[in-house]
Amino acid sequence: MVIGHKNFTIIDVLRKIEKRILFIPSIQREFVWTHEKVEDFFDSILSNYPIGLFLFWEIKTKHHRQKYNFYEFEKEVELGSVFNSQASPTGNNTISVLDGQQRLTALYSGIYGFYKYKTPGKHKNKPESYPKRTLHLNLFYKKLDDERTNYKFKFLTKDESKIIDKTNFWFPVNDILEWAGQGKRGANKFINSKVIKSLDNRIVKKIKKNKDEMVETLVSLYHGICHEKNINVCSVFSNDIDPILNLFIRVNSGGIILSRTDLLFSTISAKWKDAKSKVNDLREVIKDSYGFIFNKDLIMRTCLMVVDQPILFSVKIGFSRKNITKIEDNWENISKAILEGANTLKTWGVTEEHLKSKNSIIPIFYYYYKGGLPKDSESIDDLKKYFLIANAKNIFGSHGDTVLHKIRELMVGKFDKTKKNPLFNKKFNFERLMEDKYFNSGEKSMKVDNDVITHWLEDIPYPDTFFILYLLYPHKNFDSTLFHQDHIHPQKFFKKNKNNCRLKELEKISIPTESDDDGYKSIKRKSNCLPNLMFLPGSVNQEKRDMDFKDWVTKYCRKKRLKRDEFLKENYITNDINNLEFLKFNEFYENRKRRMTEVLMSRFKISQ
Repeated sequence: MVIGHKNFTIIDVLRKIEKRILFIPSIQREFVWTHEKVEDFFDSILSNYPIGLFLFWEIKTKHHRQKYNFYEFEKEVELGSVFNSQASPTGNNTISVLDGQQRLTALYSGIYGFYKYKTPGKHKNKPESYPKRTLHLNLFYKKLDDERTNYKFKFLTKDESKIIDKTNFWFPVNDILEWAGQGKRGANKFINSKVIKSLDNRIVKKIKKNKDEMVETLVSLYHGICHEKNINVCSVFSNDIDPILNLFIRVNSGGIILSRTDLLFSTISAKWKDAKSKVNDLREVIKDSYGFIFNKDLIMRTCLMVVDQPILFSVKIGFSRKNITKIEDNWENISKAILEGANTLKTWGVTEEHLKSKNSIIPIFYYYYKGGLPKDSESIDDLKKYFLIANAKNIFGSHGDTVLHKIRELMVGKFDKTKKNPLFNKKFNFERLMEDKYFNSGEKSMKVDNDVITHWLEDIPYPDTFFILYLLYPHKNFDSTLFHQDHIHPQKFFKKNKNNCRLKELEKISIPTESDDDGYKSIKRKSNCLPNLMFLPGSVNQEKRDMDFKDWVTKYCRKKRLKRDEFLKENYITNDINNLEFLKFNEFYENRKRRMTEVLMSRFKISQ
């Protein structure tokens, strides 16, 4: 392994990316910087701060290069959705980035591309909530003593970038690509063009007054990107990946730049050529089709689970070369099982925000990998019961690998990591899990008794109440309708402020023996617990919002031509209309808690 050193300008390195000379090796992870971090990075460049050492890996021969996978840099980035395209280097000499990929992608997106992130207040599931934004520098920005940055860089939409007022005058950073010489001519041309177009005489005066300072700033930016050799590169020449992998892990083993999972996945990618593209393709399909964000940790843990190997994130034990080969050979069936599991979660009405512990869904994948059928209603009902209780009782809160190992043993007849281990009786049997000592007692118990039900109803706050609420609404059509957890008496009524007369009256009438402060805390806590929550279709919940429940339920049932007493009954609410008033909250709460307790005790066959 030979090492060399050289300095480059930022634009020289970015042009290597543009000309497809510089790539990303398979051992690298995806882009993870937020748009704020990219903006701060450009502030560091303009402030003339050092931006660190870059480590490149060079392979001199085409023959050796073909053993490994390389990926293109992406100029169009979105946090959590950057899946780099596989590259096909053509020359004999192949250069890739071992350390500095995040910084180079930040520079590439800021100068050549754009960043997409959600507009505050917009719906997260709508594509238009994530407009394309290009990087701009605010030439009217004046640093105050308490400001963190010396300059103001920001990714803006096309409309945002056009705003010129007393505090905003935006320069598009990618304009620098068209400049030549020392950049002063380009800076003057940009500023003069804005003076000509401006209709506000006050803005024109401000631009003219600060023109020299703004030109100096733009020239400094141009020099920092195009003239000064800010990229200090250490190049490593090796045709063998083993010393490269050791160097990569040594550089990143501090745990700040890369997580343990990222480092481990790097070793997997080195042994399994298509690991990165296969895993990323699967994650993208799951995100687009089902709305779930499955990280590499979950995918690789699932792989170890389904091929019946130790669920240990270790190169020597879990991800040995033998086990990686087994995963690669069975990838098609593994990915099918994961997709079938994601589809099952969607039919249950489970969304990304409900997945408190993603480890809890791995046994669902295992069921399908071992030949479990989606039309086996008995097994699917038992899987659903397991999933809800495991999350409601948080059994994956610690020692998750041990929990998965025990579940796997109980899902098959007699577990043996050297054999195929078919499902016990070709089904998933929740009762078989419950009969085992590990899940019948102690901290990992999935047993439901009177104390557990009391805890669910009194102590678990929204939104973790989803899993118990689901147990109370088994006949809802979650497959075709998205249900929200609705606060029956809206949270707005429980806010402590001098104008909330309802809350004052509630404290006086419902809790006369407690002090005002204790009374408020008690009511506020109860307002967020299960007896004040019900499932409503998302659209209905949006319409209800902060309406008084007594008024709303009457209008809603009349509009939908529903019998009010039946609607109330199916939601465990008494038909006494006076009991629905906000001032009767405590009485309403206790009455509904009693009804829910009876139903859950009956469902889990618990005697009174």
